[in-house]
Amino acid sequence: DSFAAKDNLIQIYDIYTQAGKPTPDADPYINDQIKSEGPNSVVWPFVNKRYNWTADGSHKFFGWFDQDVNMQDEKDTPAEFFGTGYGYANQVLTIPTKTINADTPEFDFMYSNVHVRDLNTNPDYATAVPLEFAHLFTAFSIAAQNMSPNFAITVESITIEGLMNTRSAKITYTNAGDGEYPTVAYANKSNDNANSADYSFAPAQKLGTNLMDMSTKTTDRKYFMSWPMSTTEAENVTLTINYKVDDDQTVITKNIPLSGKEWAAGKKNNVNLVFKDKEIILQCVVMDWIPQEEIIDFSNQVSVKTKMTWGNVQKAENGEAILYSDTAIEAVCSFHIETPKGATWTASLIPVEGHQDAFAFVGSTKYGAVGVDSEVRLVVTNQAPIAPRHICILRITVQTADGRTIVVKNLVPGKEDAEFMIVQNLING
Repeated sequence: DSFAAKDNLIQIYDIYTQAGKPTPDADPYINDQIKSEGPNSVVWPFVNKRYNWTADGSHKFFGWFDQDVNMQDEKDTPAEFFGTGYGYANQVLTIPTKTINADTPEFDFMYSNVHVRDLNTNPDYATAVPLEFAHLFTAFSIAAQNMSPNFAITVESITIEGLMNTRSAKITYTNAGDGEYPTVAYANKSNDNANSADYSFAPAQKLGTNLMDMSTKTTDRKYFMSWPMSTTEAENVTLTINYKVDDDQTVITKNIPLSGKEWAAGKKNNVNLVFKDKEIILQCVVMDWIPQEEIIDFSNQVSVKTKMTWGNVQKAENGEAILYSDTAIEAVCSFHIETPKGATWTASLIPVEGHQDAFAFVGSTKYGAVGVDSEVRLVVTNQAPIAPRHICILRITVQTADGRTIVVKNLVPGKEDAEFMIVQNLING
């Protein structure tokens, strides 16, 4: 909805190649903006004029975000945000060097893939041109929690330093074909990692057992946009945390390296600090920019004969199954989805806390048929002497014969809109 907010603009180019010619015309057939008429807009109309399809030839469409009305700032266009040096020529968009820090307005710049409409082979004059968009930037947030029953922890401040925050980019559409994204080349001003940004949070907050966002003092995470970093580029990123233990007023300072974790464009990086007795554990969890979840009235579409029951687990109750920390013990989840007939089901694991690969399916038990007794078998993958708590959601989706995918949330005993949480408790060594 924010992308399609009313009056948002996208710059569109149409590179036209006439039938029988080896190269495209010197001037674009279309160089214009399209404007959103609101979140329910299916087609965005052009700003300046209407354009007729040619009788033949090939049209290559692409574009990028050209105005973000969601920004409460006068710099809501890329030209204003990036400044001198921003420009387009010959299917290449140049993003000049830009420093992004905690005070920089957050412009979520997005660029499209390519759609080619070849009227010689596919004379389609009726359907709209579909374009998909990708994010130029990455994003991160910082949160902390206290998992130690023996100590009370109060965070005084957290600072992140060493980000590759001054960069430039070139988005090249020259060789991108139908359905493909352009080549994006990132560079930084001095070709080294000397450019550092300080993001400092001073919550002066006593930690609980839930993750607390250090930037907003709430459980809702606040994200900050940043330039992407490769694993190598992130090697110098460090978190500095100042905290107190119990009622002692002595401030303890710890420097924790990010350990070279890649921050990819279009991903959100949840940086979690977990206090456990005498150590601080750094967890880096990568999330999709906008998690997608299908909301459906399950009572009319999926019926369940037998809800989930568990075997070979430490405990399973109230929608939570705690697995043994032994990689040889297979947890067995049994259930029976009755309808829709002819459908299949698929199990997947959605990381919530800890390592993304902390659990694994055994064999082919992540798939099955609707209408028969079914089971999912899981094992833990981490048996390190000391390891954090791992949590994921066991998600069951049903794929119907008519192409629908339904998220099933009525398999948990005693609950009608829930999914099982899979847990591996802390390993203390």
